[in-house]
Amino acid sequence: MTETDILEQSSGLSNYARPQIAILDFGSQYSHLIARRVRELNVYCELYSCQVSAEDLGKHELVAVILSGGPSSVYDEDAPHVSEGVWKLIAERNLPVLGICYGMQELAHVFGGTVASGLKHEYGKSIVERVEGCQSQIFDGMPSEFQMWMSHGDKLTKTPEGFSPVAGTDNAEFVAIENTEKRMWGLQFHPEVTHSPLGKNILENFCVKIAGAKQDWVMADYAKEFIEEVRKQVGDSHVIGAVSGGVDSTVAAVLMTQAIGDRFHAFMVDNGCLRKDEAKNCLKRMRDECHVNLRVVDASDRFLDKLAGVTEPEKKRKIIGTTFIDIFQEESAKIEEELGVKCEYLLQGTLYPDVIESISYKGPSVKILQETDAIVIEELYRSDHYQKIGQAFVVFLTCKTVGVMGDSRTYENVASVRCIETTDFMTADFYHMT
Repeated sequence: MTETDILEQSSGLSNYARPQIAILDFGSQYSHLIARRVRELNVYCELYSCQVSAEDLGKHELVAVILSGGPSSVYDEDAPHVSEGVWKLIAERNLPVLGICYGMQELAHVFGGTVASGLKHEYGKSIVERVEGCQSQIFDGMPSEFQMWMSHGDKLTKTPEGFSPVAGTDNAEFVAIENTEKRMWGLQFHPEVTHSPLGKNILENFCVKIAGAKQDWVMADYAKEFIEEVRKQVGDSHVIGAVSGGVDSTVAAVLMTQAIGDRFHAFMVDNGCLRKDEAKNCLKRMRDECHVNLRVVDASDRFLDKLAGVTEPEKKRKIIGTTFIDIFQEESAKIEEELGVKCEYLLQGTLYPDVIESISYKGPSVKILQETDAIVIEELYRSDHYQKIGQAFVVFLTCKTVGVMGDSRTYENVASVRCIETTDFMTADFYHMT
């Protein structure tokens, strides 16, 4: 799902009648980004598990299938694979297929190619060279060499019968393959990330020129459809939801409020590790600008007491998650008691690149971090850099380093400032201040 797919219910809100491109997810960190890029082309798509059944997938009016990347190796015993039923469905409907990274390796594996662990792994930017004289439709309108983003350890060492190589790199001979008879294409690189500058061209070539998908989908229409679907599904029931102030939960809260009004009950949990005045600012913004009736629960002492002395990130995440669930259940019970009715539905906004930032232990470091972060944000606004930066924040590191203060040598903890340029929050460059 993309950042605007906001209500996760098992029954779903999918519109089976809408022609769509199906993206089969093998667990890549970029899977949801593929959906975003396709929708930016005004082409409708949906994301499904790579192990979706042919029966479920067959309910949809499909125009193409995209196989995502993934962390597994296709030759591993427990590696995920597309079912035989889905491959049969693809063949029966003559659907074009695009395999990306692991998806290309899955194509090779299924149709008789060879995938092996590469001696040299590729992570980051790489120059892709098209095979000389090859006029592949997937690269229509593109130069002979172009930059793409790689993120793989395995590579294709032998193409399946009927597949031809159409591009390579210095490290790998087969980074793009095709079988025009079967209408199948494979890419070892990731066209969906912003660090593949011409990646959108490739996706447009596949979705529009090859698959013939109509570019008639727009988010504004989807929002209207979503609101109507919510009204049908929720009926006269009440909905409860936690709001963080981020894009995901804010969009979810706004749409839900537009759909059912005061039968949506939103609250925000202040865990004591937010930015300075963040809870207060979020409350004001949600009420004044978004017209969402939000309540704030101050649970900062409770969270910080449980986090005291804990430095291991995974333990912090478990503590934060467990404590949040406890507080959520308590607040939900309070709201239901106040209303005298049960909230039948839970609203959850979903943004794929969720970032769980490092939480410091209870003590002066929390205040130092909050004040430092506030100063950095203030200076970014004052210097007109804020709107140019994708993300900026301060991290209080547990290590110490040598420095100079008041002309004297010091050996103290470090507050690290991180500013990055990004549009999708999946890949990024450091922001260069001038």
